[in-house]
Amino acid sequence: MSSQSSVSNSGRDSDKNQRLMALALARAHSGLDKNDLRMARSGIFWALSMQHDNSEALMLKQELLSRERERNTSSNATRGSVKAASPTD
Repeated sequence: MSSQSSVSNSGRDSDKNQRLMALALARAHSGLDKNDLRMARSGIFWALSMQHDNSEALMLKQELLSRERERNTSSNATRGSVKAASPTD
């Protein structure tokens, strides 16, 4: 009887993990769709905390890193333009 209950528990745990993974990936996709990089990052790293080699989460992480680099490059360029336009007295 105990082996049967452990099988049903592991089945429930598996279902729960699949639902949580789906939620994490949905959060990541939603964040990227809205260009909300903080939301995307939390979803991606939540998914990777459950399954470190999840191919979809790893693909989304690459997209996130690309967008963060783009944002940071744009932000640094804007700061440089503002400094160049400011008087240096």
